[in-house]
Amino acid sequence: MSGDFKDIAKEANELAKRSPGRPKGSGGPQAITKRQVQKARELFEPLVKKAYDRIEAILDNDEIDPAVHLRAAKEVLDRRFGTPESTSRIEKIIKDERGSPIDDDAIRNADTEYLTQAMAALERFIMNEKNTIDVTPELDKD
Repeated sequence: MSGDFKDIAKEANELAKRSPGRPKGSGGPQAITKRQVQKARELFEPLVKKAYDRIEAILDNDEIDPAVHLRAAKEVLDRRFGTPESTSRIEKIIKDERGSPIDDDAIRNADTEYLTQAMAALERFIMNEKNTIDVTPELDKD
C-alpha cells in the first residue's frame, strides 16, 4: 500500500511541476459564488457545536501541551475579536465610510437635481441586484 502512495505522490509532484498553480478554468477565489458560500455554511453548520466543545475541552485540560492551549485560545480570540489583519480592514472601511462624500452635510448642501439623479442611479442599482439570477449549478451532494 505504501508503494501505491509513493507512486501517487510522485505522479502528483510531476504534474505540479508541469502545470504549477490553479487548474485552468478554476477561476480562483473571485469565482466563488454566494450560493457556494451558503452551501459550505450549511454543510459545516452541524459541526460548529462540536468544534466549540472541542476547543473548550482543550482549554480545560491541564495535561495538554501549552502550545495547543495557546493555539485554541488564539482561535477563540480571533473568532471573537477578529485577526489583526481583519480588524485593520474593518477600521479602514469605517474610516473610508466616514470620509465618504455621502454624509449628512453633503446631502444637505446638494441641490435637488443632483439628489434626484443620485436617487435614480441607486434605484437602477437596486433593481439590477434584485433582477440578478445566480445560475451557478448546485454542488453534488455525493
